[in-house]
Amino acid sequence: MKRRNTFFNLCLMLAALLLFFGIRAAHAIAIDTNTNTNTSVANGTLHTSVSEGKQPPGITQKTETAAEVFKKENGFTYTVIHQIIVENKTANTARNIQISVPAFSTQQPIYQEIREVEYNPQPESFLSGEDGNETAVYNIERLAPGERQILEQRFIIDNYKGSYQINAAAVSDDYQGYAGIDPRYLQPEPGIESDHKEIIQYAKETVGNETNPYLIARKLFADINLYLNYRDGEYANQGALSALRTGEGVCQEYANLFVASLRALGIPARVQVGYLYNSTQHTGEPYVLESGYLNGDLLSHSWAEFYLPDIGWVIADPTFTYTLKNGDKEVKLVDWSYFGRIASERSYLFWTGQNPRETTGSYSYTDAPVSVEFHAVVALGDRYSPFTDIGHHWARESILSLSQDRILTGKRPGYFGVNDLVTRDELAAVIVRTLAITNQDRPNVETTFNYTDINTGYWAFNDIFQASLKGFLYGYPDGTFGIGKPVTRAEMAAILVRLFNLTDNSAAPSAFTDLDTPGQQWAKQDIVLLEHKNFVAGRGNGQFAPGEYVTRGEMAAFISKALYNGK
Repeated sequence: MKRRNTFFNLCLMLAALLLFFGIRAAHAIAIDTNTNTNTSVANGTLHTSVSEGKQPPGITQKTETAAEVFKKENGFTYTVIHQIIVENKTANTARNIQISVPAFSTQQPIYQEIREVEYNPQPESFLSGEDGNETAVYNIERLAPGERQILEQRFIIDNYKGSYQINAAAVSDDYQGYAGIDPRYLQPEPGIESDHKEIIQYAKETVGNETNPYLIARKLFADINLYLNYRDGEYANQGALSALRTGEGVCQEYANLFVASLRALGIPARVQVGYLYNSTQHTGEPYVLESGYLNGDLLSHSWAEFYLPDIGWVIADPTFTYTLKNGDKEVKLVDWSYFGRIASERSYLFWTGQNPRETTGSYSYTDAPVSVEFHAVVALGDRYSPFTDIGHHWARESILSLSQDRILTGKRPGYFGVNDLVTRDELAAVIVRTLAITNQDRPNVETTFNYTDINTGYWAFNDIFQASLKGFLYGYPDGTFGIGKPVTRAEMAAILVRLFNLTDNSAAPSAFTDLDTPGQQWAKQDIVLLEHKNFVAGRGNGQFAPGEYVTRGEMAAFISKALYNGK
C-alpha cells in the first residue's frame, strides 16, 4: 500500500526548531517563519467599501510596479541553501518515494533579484502556480535500511536595502484597472480570516474615516505594532483572529493580522516568507555556524506587503517595536523604520509568497516509511557550484570557497576531480595563488631551476618556478621536478605549515597512532601542529595515513581551514 503524508508546513513549530515530529498519520517538518527578535531596546480585487462577507470585484486592466518609487541601496549577494534530508530508519527497504517541496518563487519582490538556481539532484518536475510560487517534485526509487538522500536547493540572489519615495497625499484610492494581482490577496485564507466580523470591525474602528490606502496601512501598522506582544507560546502560529483575541503571537501573527485587516478594507495585501538577516545582531553564535554560514533555521521570518495604485507592493514588517524605559515602566513605541523601508543593516531574503498556514510539502512511499527533515543556511556571496562532480561531497564548501577566490580551478569545464590525486604541478599552482591572495612576499631561496621534465611552454611552468624559488617545492636528485607525480598527505602537511607560517605551543599528544611509521616521522611535528589547530583530519581508526596520497577534495579542506579559520 502506498502512503502519502505531509511533511512540510511553514510556521508550525516553536522558533528556531526544525525537527522531524515522528512517524504518524500526517508527518510534519516545520519551516519556522518566526524570528524571535521582537524587542529592540531604544529594540485580485480593489479598494472599496467592503460589507461583511462580500468580496470586491476583480481587477482586470493594467499593472503597475514600485520600480520607480523604491530607491535601491546597498545591494548584496546571498546564497540561500535548503536541504531536505530523506532517511530510511527502518529495517525494510522503502520504495517509490515521492517528495514535493516548495521552491523559490519566480515572482520576486522589488528588493530582490534571482541570479542563479541550482538543484542537486534535479527535480523530476515543477508545479507552478499563477502567483509564481513553485513546487519541486522529486522521485526516489528506493532507500535501503539506514540509507539517506539529501535534496539540496541553492538560490543565489541579489538583495537590496532601500526605501519607498511615497507622497502620502498623492496616493490614489482608485484600484480600477490594475491587472496581475492575484485575487487571493483580498480573500480570506487559513490564518488570514479577513471575512470574520471581529477582524472587519477591528479594521474599521482602527482606521476610522480614513480612505487613503497608504494612511490606512500606517494606522493599522501602528496599532498592531503596539497592541500585540511577541510571545512564542501557545498562541504562536495561530493566525490573525487568534492574535486579535489574545494580543500575542509571533511574526506570523503580526503579519497575518496586518494583512487580514487590510484585506477586510479592500486593500490587496500578502504575507511573504523567507529570512531576515540583521548584520548588526546576527554576528555570532547561534546565528553563525562553524562553517561561517548563517543558520537559516533561526533567521526564518514572515513579513507583509500591501499594494498601492500607481506604486505597487510596499513592504511592512509590524513585528518590531522600540522599548523605552521610563522609571520602572517600559513604553513601547512604533518603529517606523520597518514601514516602507529596508534599513541598511537588514536584508529581507524572500523565498515564497505561499501562505505559511496552508502551504505543505508532501511525500509518499511504499513498503517502509521514511523520515524527512528540512534545514536552511544562508551564505554571504555567490555559492553557485561550477562543478558537476562535487554533489554532496564533504569538502564541497571548501572547494566552492577556494574556487570563488580563484585558488582552485577545475580540471576541465564543469569537472573538479574531487577524488583525483593532487599532483606536484597542481600543488605548485595552488601555492602561488594562495601566496597572492594572502599578500605574502616571501624571500627567495637559493635554488637551481633546470628541471629536465619541464619546459617554458608547460601550463604550470611559472607556478613551479615561483614555488621552487620561495622554497616550497624542490626537484628530485635525478634533475626532474616530478610532473604529474602525486603528493603524500605528509608532504601536504609540511607545505601547509610553511605556507601559512604556522606555530604551535600546545603540548597535547596526538590522536593519530601512525605518525612514527618508518619513513614518515619527518613530518610528525607538522601533522601534530595542524591537528592541534583542527586543520586536518585523519582517515579513520586513528590513522592519519601520512604516506598515502592526498586527494583534491582533501587538499581543498586542508587549505580552506588554514586560510579562512585563521592561525
